[in-house]
Amino acid sequence: MLDKPLDEITKSDLQWLKDNKISESIHLEYKSELKVKTNSDKKELCKDVSAMANSFGGRIIFGIKEKKQKEDGSIPEELQPIKDRSLKETMQQVLADGVLPRMDFRIQPVPDDDEDGEYIIVEVPQSISGPHFVCYKKENRFYKRRDYEAKPMDQREIEDAYRNFFFQEQKLENIYEKIKQENPNKDFDPPKDAYCFIYFIPQYPVHNLFHMKYNHITLSDELKELKENYLGPYKAKYTNSYEGFTYHGFITESANKDRLGFTYRKDIFFRNGAVLVSFRLFSGKKKNEKDIFDLVMLANSFSTVYGKIANLYRKCGYSGNIQILTDIKDTISYSLHLHDRLMMLPKENKIDDGKFTHKFITNISSLIDNPKSSSLKPIIPLAQSYGFEDNLIDQFLQDHKYNTTVEEFYQRKAKE
Repeated sequence: MLDKPLDEITKSDLQWLKDNKISESIHLEYKSELKVKTNSDKKELCKDVSAMANSFGGRIIFGIKEKKQKEDGSIPEELQPIKDRSLKETMQQVLADGVLPRMDFRIQPVPDDDEDGEYIIVEVPQSISGPHFVCYKKENRFYKRRDYEAKPMDQREIEDAYRNFFFQEQKLENIYEKIKQENPNKDFDPPKDAYCFIYFIPQYPVHNLFHMKYNHITLSDELKELKENYLGPYKAKYTNSYEGFTYHGFITESANKDRLGFTYRKDIFFRNGAVLVSFRLFSGKKKNEKDIFDLVMLANSFSTVYGKIANLYRKCGYSGNIQILTDIKDTISYSLHLHDRLMMLPKENKIDDGKFTHKFITNISSLIDNPKSSSLKPIIPLAQSYGFEDNLIDQFLQDHKYNTTVEEFYQRKAKE
């Protein structure tokens, strides 16, 4: 029955589950009632459905009384159709408001004319936009299915879920394709150049980047201020640009030079509080018809972005730890410029397939107090990957008043 299309399921299929004693599994759960009256009921509903999305997807059937087993999952004991046919609308609203980021799910009633009621099946696909957390009444917890029921995710599971979301390129491609399909008149394909992607992943969800009521979503005052004063303007005069809400959050994209000096930008503010800032790596310099980017410019860009995003989190009430992942793609086609010295290609065995990746964990206070120092964490490994000697990097650090050396940098890093 799990393979049968949702809209083809009948009461006889549910009776088959009972007669054959099909037990609950990671993909299947039974519920005797659909409770949405109290806050506790609504939290429980959000917990069960989000756990399914955060795991491998599946179906939850309401209207089947279950019988617990000693080892395996519960089995159906009795069909108990739901009499109140308005509950599915309430369920839809509770799940829309109580889980972030919003999930894909389908609700299918299965009529039982003999009992003048219906069974309700919720089909939840494995999510490509998670991890999802229950935000109803400030619950702010992540769940997944374990031992046939929804259990809280631990910190490692949450970090793995974020990492899977950000680094599985197919998932990002699916999201990007979905945005393009939702906006067929917009041209989203960027120029074929090297790009830098900076991901900010809070230790805990930050759900107040947006104001959300029912299906209406607006930017928080803090995010609106950041967008207008630092990240804009996004409206390009001669090139395509985009700004607006999508299924995953708020996305801005522009091909003109913005106030941070980037010639091409795409930023996404996800509904779970994560932020992606991306920009094209091009300084306008050329040598022998080859594009180059300048390490000084890149360090200043990192410092500026770190400070602005950290201040956004603080204004939204978040002051905890944050993981910053830097992903620079197609470095093999770009050269790196530093102190009039040019490294044409990344050093062998340091950058695989032209892609540089770096991650570190810090806290909001450190980013705000000293974004310049924080920017060195990806910059020094990047310079070394290109083959710059430590003495040349030390000269760069001295000239730009970083008050440290490569050796001191790694000594501090070893203590962290």
